[in-house]
Amino acid sequence: MSAVVRMPRGQKRGRFGRIERRQASRLVESSEIAIAKAEPLILAEAHAASIGRQLNRFVTIAFAANNCPMRTVEALGLYLKAASDWLNCHGVPLACIWVIENPAHKDEHVHLLIHLPPDLTKRFSELQRGWIARTGTRWGKGVVKTKVVADTRKARAGIVRYMLKGCDAEAAKDFCVIRTNEGAIEGKRCGFSQSLGATARWRENGVVGASERPQARNRPAVAARRPVTAPAQP
Repeated sequence: MSAVVRMPRGQKRGRFGRIERRQASRLVESSEIAIAKAEPLILAEAHAASIGRQLNRFVTIAFAANNCPMRTVEALGLYLKAASDWLNCHGVPLACIWVIENPAHKDEHVHLLIHLPPDLTKRFSELQRGWIARTGTRWGKGVVKTKVVADTRKARAGIVRYMLKGCDAEAAKDFCVIRTNEGAIEGKRCGFSQSLGATARWRENGVVGASERPQARNRPAVAARRPVTAPAQP
């Protein structure tokens, strides 16, 4: 009689196993940012400003255009992990939102709006070359482009509106965004740091998007609220 073979914990079991579902979710392709994803990005930016961590640096990274051997979302994860570790050493939690685009006229790239204290900006720019190199991306001209965002609500809203230009028609109407075709993305298309997520926003001021729900148990149910301030008109 043959011995019973036990699968390691967490391994997939048949067609609907845990790992199989996780891998399948990574391969989901999207061509637009749905309103359920666009709204939390706007709320995340507003929350960053409300807690004194204004997203004041706009960074564009062209991983795919410079021979990166991994998908853009994976390379971005390594970059943000390195940035988060470094910022935490200075007592600054990572606060950012990001969007990946893949338009027909350009290679796939990522837009990142991040909070950087002025005294750390120069060192951040120096170190990020090494963080990008960890992804296997060949360093060269045009790999990274950065822009300082003026410390005004209008300036930040304008950048967020630009990042959301690949949204769907419903989000474009609600948030006054001029839509463009930003191509198909395999895997996660946009996101934000944990410090600006629904749980953090709920704990701080009770604001969640219409597509979000309170994350913890034993919280009283409240009506979700849309952001009071949509991105400014150009």
